[in-house]
Amino acid sequence: MTEINEIIAKFKEITKTKCIGINTTESKTGPFESSFGGTPYFPKDFEYPYAENFNQRGTQIPMMLLAQINFEEVPHFENFPEKGILQIFINPTDDLYGADFDNPTVQKNYKIFYHADVDKNPENQQKAPIIKDYIDESKGDEIDSPIDTPLKLSFEIQEQYMTCSDYKFDEIFTKLYNEETGSDYEEFFDMPDEITDKVFDEIEENGHRMGGYPFFTQSDPREYDEESREYSTLLLQIDSEIHNGEFVTLWGDCGVANFFIKPEDLKNCKFDDVVYNWDCG
Repeated sequence: MTEINEIIAKFKEITKTKCIGINTTESKTGPFESSFGGTPYFPKDFEYPYAENFNQRGTQIPMMLLAQINFEEVPHFENFPEKGILQIFINPTDDLYGADFDNPTVQKNYKIFYHADVDKNPENQQKAPIIKDYIDESKGDEIDSPIDTPLKLSFEIQEQYMTCSDYKFDEIFTKLYNEETGSDYEEFFDMPDEITDKVFDEIEENGHRMGGYPFFTQSDPREYDEESREYSTLLLQIDSEIHNGEFVTLWGDCGVANFFIKPEDLKNCKFDDVVYNWDCG
């Protein structure tokens, strides 16, 4: 296996990049903190987002905070904001967690907001609606959320290399392997199982992050939709994660969610055209 180890090392060196790794801690969160779930930033001039559907009592249901990023807490990273708060809300009663796989950029059951200037005066904060007050399970209402408990976020710059599920992986790795071994494989999965298994074992994919390479439990949607390749920057990835034997984030059957954006839109803090995708095993 010495030869494949050397090829994997060379592949990592070729595709090496940086990303913003995200670590989570179970904790109550305040309106100015980065979090998955938790208490959203809700200034007086902000209209809280509501889902288009109604509960069994005929009341419109407020959206729930999926993620909040305060960029003052995030290390500087190319094209990403250096200040302001980014928020992602989803419909809490949608079993697809707000995603529309046929129209992944349409912000109907999910909404993204960016607050460039943050009012840190607590007196200017409104109280966000409590989702559970709008849900009556006895009448058939229920919450579908990939976030089990509020999670406080911390960030660090990490080194990363291309994941096996990235749509560019097959071409790059197969070409490298053929050049190094004199083989003529057309695709990665044409290689012997001991080779592919070794590659999967050595190339780590999972984790929460911004920037860098995404990973998928099934396949990269950009592989089949060339137009979506314009959205080449990973705005945010939220993985399924376990703390002390229990899931704190869970996408379907242990999946992962990705938000992609065009580099120029990110640079201009324009978040109304984002691809939202999640899949599970």
